[in-house]
Amino acid sequence: MKIRKASGLVLLLLSVGLLAACGDYSGGDRPPADPFATTGVLPTGITEAENIQFFSETVWPIVNSETCGDCHTQSGGKPFPFADPNLTFAYRTIVDNGKVNFGTPSDSRIVVKVVGGHHCWSGDCSSDAIDLLLAMEDWIARIEAAGGSSSGGTEVGAGTLVSQTVDPRPAPLGDGVEDEGGARVLNNLIAFYRFDEYDPDTIITTAQDTSGVPPAMDIELEAGVALMESYGVDFSAGRARAETNGSRKLYDHIGHPDLGTGQFSIEMWMAPANTNQEARMFAFSDNFQLIQQEYQYQFRVRSLAPNIPGNGSVGTLTTYDQDRDLQAGLQHTVVTYDRFNGMRVFVNGEYTDDVDANGGGLLWNWREDRRLELGSTGADGWYGKIKMLAIYKQVLSLEQIRQNWQAGVGLRLTLRFDISQFGGPGSAIEISLSQIDDQSYLLCQPTVITDNLGMKIRGLRIKANGTETGVGQAFSRLNTIVTSNRQQISPHCTMLANDSGPENFQLAFEGLSGWIDPIPDVDWGEIQYDYTGVEMPPTNGMRDFARVNETMALLTNVPTADSVIEATYLTLVQQLPGSADLRSFVSSNQVGISKLGFSYCNELVEDPAGRDVFFDQGPAPIEWSQLPADAFLNDVSEDRRLRVTGPLVDKMVGDLSVQPAPGDVENRLLTLMDDLMVAKAADCTDCGGGCNACTDQATKDIVKGVCTAVLASGAAQMH
Repeated sequence: MKIRKASGLVLLLLSVGLLAACGDYSGGDRPPADPFATTGVLPTGITEAENIQFFSETVWPIVNSETCGDCHTQSGGKPFPFADPNLTFAYRTIVDNGKVNFGTPSDSRIVVKVVGGHHCWSGDCSSDAIDLLLAMEDWIARIEAAGGSSSGGTEVGAGTLVSQTVDPRPAPLGDGVEDEGGARVLNNLIAFYRFDEYDPDTIITTAQDTSGVPPAMDIELEAGVALMESYGVDFSAGRARAETNGSRKLYDHIGHPDLGTGQFSIEMWMAPANTNQEARMFAFSDNFQLIQQEYQYQFRVRSLAPNIPGNGSVGTLTTYDQDRDLQAGLQHTVVTYDRFNGMRVFVNGEYTDDVDANGGGLLWNWREDRRLELGSTGADGWYGKIKMLAIYKQVLSLEQIRQNWQAGVGLRLTLRFDISQFGGPGSAIEISLSQIDDQSYLLCQPTVITDNLGMKIRGLRIKANGTETGVGQAFSRLNTIVTSNRQQISPHCTMLANDSGPENFQLAFEGLSGWIDPIPDVDWGEIQYDYTGVEMPPTNGMRDFARVNETMALLTNVPTADSVIEATYLTLVQQLPGSADLRSFVSSNQVGISKLGFSYCNELVEDPAGRDVFFDQGPAPIEWSQLPADAFLNDVSEDRRLRVTGPLVDKMVGDLSVQPAPGDVENRLLTLMDDLMVAKAADCTDCGGGCNACTDQATKDIVKGVCTAVLASGAAQMH
């Protein structure tokens, strides 16, 4: 589990990295100016040996001598040995695996992890993070001093810091070189969908499983889901589902106690429509799910992992929010599960570094009568496109994941943009181009080819037909230093409209090598907002399914691992709120909360030790063995109803200005107790004395009912 806290100073330092220039992205296609008119020479750049020397004098002494050196070495047993005594090995590890950010040093993983409390060494994580941040800034300053940086560089004419123009068509008509990718890993594949069934003359509603592993798990497309001409499935509303019989093979090959492997990988090329939705992208019902939570992936797996209490629980792994691993562009996403590592998420060929705190475990508690589903329905439906889906009965290694990522999906072209005029002889940027659908291009994986190491690149934008659009500029916040002669400078993709087919592309920069072309600030003036007819988001929220469960456990002192609680929770989890947004709260959510609340109250009241502690009986305790009237009202010295209502109000509602007044709540609970006592007495009369309403069970049932009324109420579950 990632725990991230920071002092105000460190948070201030980290927030600096989130600022980016804004400006007008319009402009014409002017020819590049002569960058040598002022300086006369290109920046010299640095060698890898020089950069290793800078690393050895700045960051390496800290990570090697402090707690990083205990684990992050070749013999330390942890991944990414960037503190290894071998300087060259440590340097390549920390650079090649993206643990340092030369453009925004405060975003470096080695800094962010320490801010979050990851093995800080002095006892003051904020101070340790600042030491690392200062060392990173010192390293960058040495690179810049050696030449090649755009910081404080020579300013060129506005709009002239651009690459050569490229025609985005396949050769020989254009400059694009077809990238056929490589061979895909197909071992242990049990389901595979290319989504290439589109036929302009026929409405096709079935996507076929072409894995060849029986039974075929074909997917039926419901209303609002359609196959695309450029291959893939477009989810504008609705979902796609396989039949239970076909889906059974996922259980047989993966979760079956005798036949299953107990591990799996799911690979998908997909493009979310936006980054403000919270919805399920695919699931094998409640056995596993992958959910988009704005910029985050949320992966859920039912397992017998040791840190998940009981049998049949669902563990959750959510990627770190500040990493923004999920983007609104075409991404290669792989999620894996095995009994040793638990859940893992890989995006565009890289592990996200998010560790499953639940640990790994067996999958023998999977439910066999479930269905594979893509997308989701209702107001919280997922919007986006899925271009390919593959399911394996084994965990793919990082090398296999990268191989499949590099193999790509659909037709791809490699465009080479010459920047030698600014970056030195042979310098270029290669970008992968594909057509995501009939209306848009997708440009991915910008990669710098240069011998001018130390060259800084900032604010890369793409011009189509000489114009920079104000949207689809995912690389505009790019800020990095080139440290190898072939370096991918962003793992993300950006989309551009394909209204009539662009005739040419060109790259524009805010900073490149020793030159800068700052984007001017724009005075937007005073912006007037008209909120007429606009529904403002609620300021309060509702606890989601996991928080509801944990809250009830905390308030009642009944553990979530209780077998009855666990079984009830797993049955109701999909009926409990999946979002904090009150606008998505429906009556079925309240029914689920009430059912779960009753289970907690039932366990509390039926446990003599637990109820005596909770209700704090004092010198004149409630006689739980008596009928309701005797237990609560047959004591002239005290109204024992208050022994029930008082603790419920104090422990579950409290006395907060934003909550109902405690006195009002207690009066309502006393009225509810009276009504329940009358109802129990009537039940006893109706059954002629031969039912639970005529025994001390009626006393316990009344307390359970009052307890549920509080525990399942908005007073306890809203925040």
